[in-house]
Amino acid sequence: MKMTKKTVLAFLLIAVLAMLCGCSKTTSVESWAYNFDKSAEILKLNSDGTASYVLKVYENGVQVKKTVEYKSYKKDDSFITLTDKDGGELKLRYVKTDDGINLYEKTEYEQILKKEGNAVAGVWVDKNNSDYFYEFTEDGAFNEDGYFTGKYTVDEKECRIDFTYDGDSSKSVLYYTISGDSLIVEYPWPMVPTEKSQDSK
Repeated sequence: MKMTKKTVLAFLLIAVLAMLCGCSKTTSVESWAYNFDKSAEILKLNSDGTASYVLKVYENGVQVKKTVEYKSYKKDDSFITLTDKDGGELKLRYVKTDDGINLYEKTEYEQILKKEGNAVAGVWVDKNNSDYFYEFTEDGAFNEDGYFTGKYTVDEKECRIDFTYDGDSSKSVLYYTISGDSLIVEYPWPMVPTEKSQDSK
């Protein structure tokens, strides 16, 4: 009889420990990857309120990807706000799509040529890589990185730029902020749920 009680108590103890471990385990609520590389996780929102996000940063003139851990996040219908351990916030705009979301990532440009017209008219070059630029003409044409061209309109009240690309007439919406000679562009990147690789199954 004593052995039975000990066995039951041992099983109960194991069950309680298993429940505690299960409750404390952090699981992913959302996991997002670029649609062109579905197994490489870029943004993860966890069940315990933490998050991680892969930033594109420059080190010695070379762009590298750096995973940053965040102590908390908040999500509403338009923004995901990540808060780091020092209280700094990174606010990411997003829009739902049929396949997932468009996540808006920020890049800072500097003005090298001013043109008359709307707020963005001129030539703006990526502060970290001069191969990337925008040229916005006074008559509503744009050139992106020397490869993509088309027509654009600006909504200065909403700080929004609408692109219509030449060739396939596809459209894109960008958001911007201007501070002095700096232009911060929020560019939409299509994201899909992260696909787990075969090795991790």
